[in-house]
Amino acid sequence: LRESERRYRLLIETAGEGILVAQGASLKFFNPMVLELTGRTEEELMSLPFLELVHPDDRELARNNYLRRLKGEVVDPRYHFRILQNDKSLKWVEMSGVKIEWEGQPATLNFVTDITQRKIAEEALKESEEKYRNILESIEDGYFEVDLTGNFTFFNPSLCRILGYPREEMPDMNNRVFMDTENAKKIFRAFNEVYVTGIPTKGFDWEVIKKSGARRHIEVSVSLIVNSGDKPNGFRGIARDLTERKQAEVALKESEEKYRSLFDNA
Repeated sequence: LRESERRYRLLIETAGEGILVAQGASLKFFNPMVLELTGRTEEELMSLPFLELVHPDDRELARNNYLRRLKGEVVDPRYHFRILQNDKSLKWVEMSGVKIEWEGQPATLNFVTDITQRKIAEEALKESEEKYRNILESIEDGYFEVDLTGNFTFFNPSLCRILGYPREEMPDMNNRVFMDTENAKKIFRAFNEVYVTGIPTKGFDWEVIKKSGARRHIEVSVSLIVNSGDKPNGFRGIARDLTERKQAEVALKESEEKYRSLFDNA
């Protein structure tokens, strides 16, 4: 029995996550990792109501889950909250637990994992995504992502404006919807070359048909999207509406021809 207790004590004391038993308002047992997570001494942890270790904004969540678990109710198997260290700094933790009996009374056995670095990374990723989303939503050029069959998986508001379709109609819409047969063949050749070679293509002209039936000239640059296994799974591109420029070029050409004809006949 002593050998068995020694083994289990060794496992608990060297565990990489906090292990604690909560009963009433107090902690009845905790391993050294809990001391490290909270930055407290054994005496402080034994004397403090354990909810005082939780950030004030998260105490209601921790209290409700604790009380519900004591009642035998189903609780989220893992939930996140912040704990206050002794120096007033914060740590994010993930907790899971089960109802047990401790010295003949209901209690909870809990496992606590430090996820502070993961939360920092998630927040940085969220901020980065928000920044680039704001950029994409504010640029004049249309941005799009399609799967290998040409169905939209992502697009910005400018692309909706260029194509004349409301945002809610665009998800999963295939690019063949807004082009004629000749342009569909042209786009297939261009996209297929990017797929085969992996080399982006820049600045090829393409005529699209808006929902209203009006035709617009756009200039497109396309590159390949690959997944984590380095396998192609779609395309991304930038589309610029050149209709006004094309019309100006035609008008200029017609004007030049008109005055050249007048000059030649003068």
